[in-house]
Amino acid sequence: MKDSNTRLAKSVTAKRKPSIPIIWACGLAAAIWWFAAVARAQTTGTTDSVAQLAADTTGLAVVPQHQVPILGTFWWVDADGTYSPKPFGPPAGQNLQVRRISNGHFLVDASATSGGATQTAAAADSTAAAIPARADALITLISKIQTNATTYSPPPAPGSGGSSTSSSSNIITTFNAPVTGSSYPTNSRALWLEITGVANGHTLMSLHNATNRVYAIWSATNLRGPWQIEREVWPQPGTNQPVVAPFAVRNLARQTLFFRAEDWTSVTENGNTTPDWWFWENFGTTALADSNLDPFGQSLLTDYQLNLDPNPINFVVSVTNNYNVSPLVPVQLVLINGAPAQYAVTLDAPPGTNRPVWQEYAGTNLTVNLGQTEGWHQVWIGLRGHSRQVAAVWQPRMLHLDVNPPVITLTNPAQSTVNIPRLQIKGYSSKALAGLTYSVSNAAGQTVVQSGSVTDQYYDPAIGEFTTNYFECLDVPLAVGTNLVTVRAWDLAGLVTQTNFTYRLDYSTKTNPPAFTLLSPMSGWKLCGTNFTVRGTVDDPTVSVTATIRDLSGHTNTLADVPERNGKVWVENLPLRPGTNFLSVSLTDAVGHTTTTNLFLVQSALAFTLNEVSDTSQLWQPYLDLSGTISDATLAVWVNGVKGHNNGDGTWNATRVPTTPGGTASFSLVAYEHSEQQPDGSFGN
Repeated sequence: MKDSNTRLAKSVTAKRKPSIPIIWACGLAAAIWWFAAVARAQTTGTTDSVAQLAADTTGLAVVPQHQVPILGTFWWVDADGTYSPKPFGPPAGQNLQVRRISNGHFLVDASATSGGATQTAAAADSTAAAIPARADALITLISKIQTNATTYSPPPAPGSGGSSTSSSSNIITTFNAPVTGSSYPTNSRALWLEITGVANGHTLMSLHNATNRVYAIWSATNLRGPWQIEREVWPQPGTNQPVVAPFAVRNLARQTLFFRAEDWTSVTENGNTTPDWWFWENFGTTALADSNLDPFGQSLLTDYQLNLDPNPINFVVSVTNNYNVSPLVPVQLVLINGAPAQYAVTLDAPPGTNRPVWQEYAGTNLTVNLGQTEGWHQVWIGLRGHSRQVAAVWQPRMLHLDVNPPVITLTNPAQSTVNIPRLQIKGYSSKALAGLTYSVSNAAGQTVVQSGSVTDQYYDPAIGEFTTNYFECLDVPLAVGTNLVTVRAWDLAGLVTQTNFTYRLDYSTKTNPPAFTLLSPMSGWKLCGTNFTVRGTVDDPTVSVTATIRDLSGHTNTLADVPERNGKVWVENLPLRPGTNFLSVSLTDAVGHTTTTNLFLVQSALAFTLNEVSDTSQLWQPYLDLSGTISDATLAVWVNGVKGHNNGDGTWNATRVPTTPGGTASFSLVAYEHSEQQPDGSFGN
């Protein structure tokens, strides 16, 4: 019998804020009418002399700022006759009141149409020559206002209202019933803007008598401006809708707000063909040009003319860790293209199954709330632009909430008292682990913290995640007496469990020498080549192994080895000389007990080889097809207990050869003489 041992390695990759006065406004087509709700504010200082003189002469009333009424229809007027808002001033021929706001600045109140502190425009003009020159400016401005109002078409009085108080974020606004004693003719079909409440930092409004057009809602903190666009509103397309309601504008801590509505349907500027409403609808600004490009390089004018989305949004969701100990999870959005205006988050339900709450988009860093239920949650994050005509874009992300740390259980060794100086500690955790360490404290001191490893894990299809994780801590050194082993494990979210286990090392039960079983080669075998490997098993993997080989000429070589943790013994590259060789294998345990095995081996002239397995990943398969060379065509070939075929041309092959489990693939090649009985009872090839 001739033997050729081949070993192939398997590889594995293992100040508390003040109240805000809100100004009510309404408009007729592009003309704007103002209903103003002004919060009272106490002021001090001397009376404006020009305004007071004019008032005394003409019978007009100049009222301190703290006496400005809560509700009225006002124009802001400067002493030079300039007024705002435009284009229309107060109606001609009506009794007016002038109220001083500060030196040289007045409010003309067109809603107070009765009382002694009023005078007709004609009466004011008739007394102009009797007042000093400096007071003439006031009379002039009144005349200008009346003259410019000749094309005025009066609005309806607002509908009836109650008195209410709304409070949010220290914003307190009082609404009184609107003026009902106006002498203006009413038109129930005219356009007008109404403030209905203030809540959560927003002003709530309704636009009455809107048609199928688009309207811009403008705001200013002063009637003289500057004015800015807050938003646009759309009635139901193709219909005459009495009210566009409700909609809201953010207050943004502004102390005074004036609003107006504008028919924006055909408004353009800066030489553009594209209307302002389209720019604002899609981008929230009108500071754009027809020639500006969308993300695909196409002009905005083309997008408008072809009714294309000029602001396609695309993004991905990124998180630092899918596993989280806090329900509040930071999320990063990677914006690929588009300019979002709002975002929304839904939890454990696709966006179409509920009504998401949209919030102002403030950047790519968000925080999502997973709630209090441990486990996996599907988070949907949506982005949309300014246009409500374009659907939002949603991206899902699975996030895990961890509340409880892992529970650690040890399974090996089963007893707390052992008689070997190194342990292979094994166990499992109740959930997936990200890391594991151990340390030992004993009479020899405290060991340095060492890493353990996860060897396997169980996937639970019922909950869709890995649960039980199996782990091992290898070659844990012990000292005689008590040893405290501390195992520290943490899960994928970072929750940590630390558990102490006690082991006692006691050699009193270690009375027998180590038991060694020789697997290959057997005494008397003829071996091919100039080197060979001794294989066997031992019941104590902590023993030391020495192998001494001597030939007939007295040449002696000694090699030392350490068994594998599973007790397998490999003494590799022992030299084999021509003729007979004598081998002695000795194993010695921690207390000095020794076991020795002696055998003799003969070097054969047979050339018997195994071809290399080029694809090493195949070494993890349970079976392989192998081939090699053999110099004797008459010999029968066996590999790992499977009979192969000697092809008679210096080659051999064997199919479905079993591989050895673990990290090493070992193949034992044996050739039998024609007269030798083979393992299956047969003779010959």
